[in-house]
Amino acid sequence: MSPVYTSSKLINKATSRDKHIDTIKFLLIFSIFIFHCGSPAGNFYPFVNLYQVSIFFLVSGFWALNRIDKSPLQFICNAFKKYLVYWLFWVIIYTAYYTIANSLSVGNAFELFIRYFSGVRATGIWGMWFTPAFFFVSFVYFLFSKGIAKVFKVQKKALAWICCAFFFVVHYVTEYFYKIPQKLIFSLGFVPEYLFYFSLGAVVYIY
Repeated sequence: MSPVYTSSKLINKATSRDKHIDTIKFLLIFSIFIFHCGSPAGNFYPFVNLYQVSIFFLVSGFWALNRIDKSPLQFICNAFKKYLVYWLFWVIIYTAYYTIANSLSVGNAFELFIRYFSGVRATGIWGMWFTPAFFFVSFVYFLFSKGIAKVFKVQKKALAWICCAFFFVVHYVTEYFYKIPQKLIFSLGFVPEYLFYFSLGAVVYIY
């Protein structure tokens, strides 16, 4: 049976939330509306376009080190249960909708499915392109941080800094020395950048 919450328990649950994080989430969600207004949003549009996705990954990294006790299989299963299954559902629903609405042939419907499934940023797939990218970012960080923690036996504070420094170097190298194509499947070309912001989030959360 599910637990029955009394009014006092509900109040304690509400007051235990971090209002700073809730405020950040609200501002980020609001920035999505501004972004989709486009040019009518004036100077706010290029501003939110500059930071929006990176900050989302930074905030997502706040709790990155809370999952290193899990096994890789547990991590993957948890990802499927929490968001990957909904992403796949979205891909299927959008493909079916546009196939019916535009009377597409089987071949064109399959091409559309692959386009949505590939989740490549800035190719007209705006809906949930970031979901597979987030999975790869969080999973790579999980494996790396878990390995560092096991080998060097460091505390979470030091672990967060080590990961952040490492992924900053990776981001710097792939940004200025070895540019990764940005049209890769699942937006993998953006993963080094998002990995850095994700790891930075783990550092920020400590302080």
